[in-house]
Amino acid sequence: MLTEFRQRLAGTLALALDGAGFVGLLAGASLSLFLGKLFAAGLFALLAVGVLNRFARRRRGDFAVEQPTPIWVPLVCVALSLVETAAIVEGFNVPVRFDQPGFEKANLLLVVGLLLFLFYSQRYVLHRIFAKTSTASAL
Repeated sequence: MLTEFRQRLAGTLALALDGAGFVGLLAGASLSLFLGKLFAAGLFALLAVGVLNRFARRRRGDFAVEQPTPIWVPLVCVALSLVETAAIVEGFNVPVRFDQPGFEKANLLLVVGLLLFLFYSQRYVLHRIFAKTSTASAL
């Protein structure tokens, strides 16, 4: 009778531990989902505060008159970003064609994002370099 009681007690404890583990698993998943959304909301709030702060600092009369960028700057930026993106894609062997094994649409999004990032960053740098040289040569 004592061994039968021990077996029933062990079975009941095992079932209770399984149930507690299941409840903990569900609570952990929902807690993780909540914290992830909370973290994303915090990031978006910081982004909004940064944008609004930048708008608050600007005034209408504060802009200096800048010379227009020559037409060759965007063309050079397009050419450089295409060459650099092609080198990075080939260097990392990212499948970007539909007939390549391992192709995913997310790879195309990465390539487009890389193209945009490289184009705008190079355009910013070349614009700043051109603005400095043009004002220095005007004096």
